[in-house]
Amino acid sequence: MTFLSKLGYYTRMASGLYSLLRTPPASDPDGMIRRQMENREQRFLELVRRVVFSNPANPYYQMFQLAGCTYDDLAEAVRRDGLESTLAALHRQGVYLLHDEFKGKKPIVRSNQEIAASPRSFRNPLIKGGMEGSSGGSRSSGTRTHRSTAQRLHGEAYAALYFREFGLAARAHVQVRPILPSTDGIMNCVRGSRLGCPAERWFSTYAKALDSAHYQVATHCLVRLARLCGEKVPFPVYMPPDDFSAVAAWIAGRRREGVACAVAGHASPTVRVAAAAMEKDLDIRGTLFQVGGETLTDAKRRVIENAGAEVFPRYVTTEIGMIG
Repeated sequence: MTFLSKLGYYTRMASGLYSLLRTPPASDPDGMIRRQMENREQRFLELVRRVVFSNPANPYYQMFQLAGCTYDDLAEAVRRDGLESTLAALHRQGVYLLHDEFKGKKPIVRSNQEIAASPRSFRNPLIKGGMEGSSGGSRSSGTRTHRSTAQRLHGEAYAALYFREFGLAARAHVQVRPILPSTDGIMNCVRGSRLGCPAERWFSTYAKALDSAHYQVATHCLVRLARLCGEKVPFPVYMPPDDFSAVAAWIAGRRREGVACAVAGHASPTVRVAAAAMEKDLDIRGTLFQVGGETLTDAKRRVIENAGAEVFPRYVTTEIGMIG
């Protein structure tokens, strides 16, 4: 990025974060989700009408055309057969998208016709928001997406149920997540604070390259903004890339004080926290690990469980949010 593009990016980030910070969380997350589920068919039809059928350049529009399905046909099928049955029928008729097609790694071919598309083709034009996120890019270059305040509130409603399900209010929270340009760390810290489960520590590895210094400065500024708005967001504690013993030592210290911890982060870094605890003979038994970002393999699970901790994977994508 050029200096001006970076400046614009961080200005949008600050504006988007401020918009969220001045908007209270949903007072009734259960009711919010229940109402959305009760109206999901109508919401789906309205979204498809406004985003797909109003834009002939949209790849899904072309799939519908090849399948011989108009908007009226779609609406009638949803009313008659329900959403799931309709989606299954559309899949059989070629109205679907594979992961590699979405990422631009594989052409979209339906009925022997190639449909032109790029990752930008699937951006929802109805979404307006300064906060930007990017997928990890473990299998591609990553996909940048915009998140509106409404989307963030929707994600918070689901997170509130998740926090309650695992009893996270009774634990001390530690985030093991990157700083900017990833928004994962700052947004999870803000979310936890807004839902009454603030992180006590945020650990992050640091890059030694000089051109990464502005990420630390920008992260510091966003944390400062959140704190000025009353949120309990810790400044990141930087660790060497290959040494996660500081996290393990902090968890062990809280355990000696009689406080159970919950650790959130990508699978590989959190596994290294558990490995460091065993290597340094630090007691982290009873800790709850919540991992995502990559597959929790059997080998990674064993390392965490051998340290006396529990681990649960979360399935989250940048483009969609929490799935399961």
